[in-house]
Amino acid sequence: MVLRIKAARREDTGKNANRRLRREGYVPANLVLPDENESIPIKTKLGEVRRLLSEHAQLIELELEGEEVRPAFLKGIEWDNIKDSVLHVDLVEARMDRPINAVVPINFKGTPAGVVKGGVFTILISDVEVTGLPMDIPPEITVNVTDLEIGDALTLADVEIPEKITLRTRTDLRICEIHLPSRAQVEEAEEVEAPEAEEAEAPEAEEKKEEESKE
Repeated sequence: MVLRIKAARREDTGKNANRRLRREGYVPANLVLPDENESIPIKTKLGEVRRLLSEHAQLIELELEGEEVRPAFLKGIEWDNIKDSVLHVDLVEARMDRPINAVVPINFKGTPAGVVKGGVFTILISDVEVTGLPMDIPPEITVNVTDLEIGDALTLADVEIPEKITLRTRTDLRICEIHLPSRAQVEEAEEVEAPEAEEAEAPEAEEKKEEESKE
């Protein structure tokens, strides 16, 4: 998936300048130029960063104000863990003829047969690291889990990976499994069902009392 975001060069750098940018609704960022061994200080609106995070774009068309569009990819994000906000973004200019490393989310599709029979579906790995040319990196890897029964599990070796990309994550790792619910989960489910059963019995008890009083 390709996503175009708008940005502009920033002249002022440093902590004070970055704080001022954030107050104005911008996120300070750097565009790394690998061939020139340098980086360009830039800024982009917080809304653009939110789009970048929500749409999981592997390739970015960076539209710098007054300049030509540059292909880039996301290298890293610095977070404020206390405020849960973005402090800084690092982008790298992409060469379309050179492979890049990227993290691709796994989309688990369907309702497993084992879940219908009372099993619990657990996701163990939600994304994988791959290598490929920028235009060949998929936005996600879909895994159909409909046929999984209780006791079944899938590893990355079971997943169909597009031919033009290479998987960097170990293929023997389990990505999901279906198991019987634990005792705690069973007890929790019974506790939820018990009040519902009592509520259903209450009207019947009231009706019975009314009938007895009439007699």
